Amino acid sequence: MASLQDHWEEIYKEKPSVSLGWYQESPSLSLRLIEGAGLPKEAPCLDAGAGCSLLADQLKAIGYQDLSLVDWSLAALEQVKGRLGAKGVQYLVGDLLKLKLERRYQLWHDRAVFHFLINDQEQEAYLEQVKAALVPGGFFVVGGFSPEGPERCSGQPVRRLAPLRLAELFGADFELEVEQADIHHTPGGTAQSYLYQRWRRKTI
Repeated sequence: MASLQDHWEEIYKEKPSVSLGWYQESPSLSLRLIEGAGLPKEAPCLDAGAGCSLLADQLKAIGYQDLSLVDWSLAALEQVKGRLGAKGVQYLVGDLLKLKLERRYQLWHDRAVFHFLINDQEQEAYLEQVKAALVPGGFFVVGGFSPEGPERCSGQPVRRLAPLRLAELFGADFELEVEQADIHHTPGGTAQSYLYQRWRRKTI
């Protein structure tokens, strides 16, 4: 059986990015939530599960200078590197739950990674990674399928984002600032229900 890493690598090697179900021509809600945090443009920011998203392109275009992109797929990150080059962008390939992040960040963004963590142990390991990576006062932006969203994505099961579960998991260390529902339209025209939240890490 192919590993999950093989699964994602194959997808990004074989399919044009504009045909993928999660493709966004403009990740406008992510951008609004990131910009709403009010961080300086030199703040170190991490995009978890970046894939070949255009988010990094658009963050660089508005002045962000220190981006780290994490994904399981080398092929996906090579696509982004081909567009953006290496200046101001670090590319990290590996399992987000096990990757040793050597830096600390003021922002962690995740669109549609967390909902693939289907058991409590994986979600708790993810929380520990976020806590280790984010400075006090740093921001965590997460988006994924809402309780009304699909039960699978790219052939894989998901655990849809439930506000009560997110509060249970993150509430002790983070304060919820923003919650917003969104509808994503896939390249094939399917409407998918998403939920986004922005949390701020407590300073005490």
